[in-house]
Amino acid sequence: MKSIVLLVVIGAICVTIGMIVLSEANQSVLEERAVVMAKPLIAEKEIVFDKKLLSQNKTFLDRLNELAVEGNAKIFVFSNLEQLPELFHDVKTSSENGLGSMLSGNSAALVLSTPLERLKQMYVAQQYKEVLVAFDKADWYGEVDQAMEIRILAVLELSKKYLEDEHVGEAIFLLEHQLNMKANAARIYPVLAQAYTDQGRIHDALRLLQEGGVIIDDREQARQLLAIQSSMVNQHLNFLKKNGHWLELIKFVESDPIPGSDDYYRYKLEAARAYIELFQLDQAEEQLVLAAFDPSLEGIVLKLKEQIAALRLELQQQAKEDQIKDAIHIPIMIRGDAIFVKVQVNEKVEATLLLDTGASITHLSSRILKELGRDRVYPDGERIFITASGKMKAPVARVEKFQLNEAGVSHLLIAFSDIFATDSGVDGLLGMNFLKFYNFNFDLDKGFLVLSSKEI
Repeated sequence: MKSIVLLVVIGAICVTIGMIVLSEANQSVLEERAVVMAKPLIAEKEIVFDKKLLSQNKTFLDRLNELAVEGNAKIFVFSNLEQLPELFHDVKTSSENGLGSMLSGNSAALVLSTPLERLKQMYVAQQYKEVLVAFDKADWYGEVDQAMEIRILAVLELSKKYLEDEHVGEAIFLLEHQLNMKANAARIYPVLAQAYTDQGRIHDALRLLQEGGVIIDDREQARQLLAIQSSMVNQHLNFLKKNGHWLELIKFVESDPIPGSDDYYRYKLEAARAYIELFQLDQAEEQLVLAAFDPSLEGIVLKLKEQIAALRLELQQQAKEDQIKDAIHIPIMIRGDAIFVKVQVNEKVEATLLLDTGASITHLSSRILKELGRDRVYPDGERIFITASGKMKAPVARVEKFQLNEAGVSHLLIAFSDIFATDSGVDGLLGMNFLKFYNFNFDLDKGFLVLSSKEI
């Protein structure tokens, strides 16, 4: 009898040991399964593991934590590993499945959150790109307005960063896409308008603000957009005047209409001033006739007419002193639609320039400046210029003599900038600040630029 009892006891012990071994084997299998299934998600910055195993096995927790740290990953906690095959697809395709994570010491807990709360958490964490991705993946149903508001805030922050880093194109793409999604997003308009302005697209900026003032439902917000628009018009005019971009100013004020303003007579006055700067005195007088219809501008109009009369006398005197009686024929080179001339600067440096009647000022390359040195070159600070590729800043200086054969101008203002490639054979632009002193036309058959003294 004793032997039978002993056998039963030994059998029970063996069964218990077998169950323990089996349990440990199952535990090990589950651990390996979790690790194997977690590894592919490291690229997605997500790690998945089982809450129960964490509480029972510190070694397993350490292994998963190492994976998380090495992969800079998020950790998702499930209450049962058997859920993993079903939920993995959702985890990989969308981070908005309502699951978050929290770690404290060696413990982990399941944190439930709604997609909207998760979107807010991303924004607070300054994960702005993740906000855009999460918004596009989720179905928002009744929370779309709240989610869209968070998306707009993220777009504004990202655009601000792009503009600070001078990645204007990326900012414009982001902002335009946001307006396509929600046209009445009032805060987007001024930021996108500024980005357009940074690209030299002032009319696009003004038109955008004009459209926003119509589309926006909130009248106060619409009024603010139109106020920004009016301010932008004035800022652009001041910029053009300060930097001597007279041709660009004339083109701007003669656009019909200027978006954001109906101050017709004031802009005629500005056009008259620009024509005076270009010594196009007949056109200036035409603009003053129109500006005079505003009684409040009468005093300014009279002063500008007096200035025109004085300039006519000055030009007459200069013509006599220069004694340019006969037409001067300047050889030209024609390449396609472009015309090039040779000029002499300070009687010692020759340059090949593209003749550009759309350029307010003459440009020479930095190579020419180096050859000229400091002799008879008088620096005059820096100015901002508008080119086909946007705005650029360049030093300006006056040179003592600037000539096309017998035709010349003393103390001509020059901008020194590398508009053309060094191997192009072109050293700059011949602009209107030289040509304005002459009547000019082209004899293309014989290959000449013909200059003659102006009839004042």
